[in-house]
Amino acid sequence: MTLKNILILFSSSMILFISCKEKIKSVNKILTIAKRSDESVASRNNRSKFKYYWKGKLYQDTYSFDARYSEQYDFFLIYIDKTNPDGWESFSREDHGYSDTSFIPDSLRHKLYFDIADFILLEKIH
Repeated sequence: MTLKNILILFSSSMILFISCKEKIKSVNKILTIAKRSDESVASRNNRSKFKYYWKGKLYQDTYSFDARYSEQYDFFLIYIDKTNPDGWESFSREDHGYSDTSFIPDSLRHKLYFDIADFILLEKIH
């Protein structure tokens, strides 16, 4: 195999892998809060790590942040899968970050689900 063939095969498999991410069923969707972390990520500069808690357990992933807002907003709304909390979806395609969670509109606040203990753990993360 030539290098060109290997690159095409690798690119195709990555596209397939990315497109195969399962969507969360609507009955399993839970709207919750994740917090941006300042930990460095080995990949590109426009990626940052974020963390969230579900039933006392910490979950984390990397996510693309707009650099203009990455230091301004610490908390983000995401949907998680209550049957598989590692699975998450963005709340929206737009960046809905809230540096102060008191600015989250009441219409969204009523849909949020988080245990107070989980939120306290999340606030302790620097």
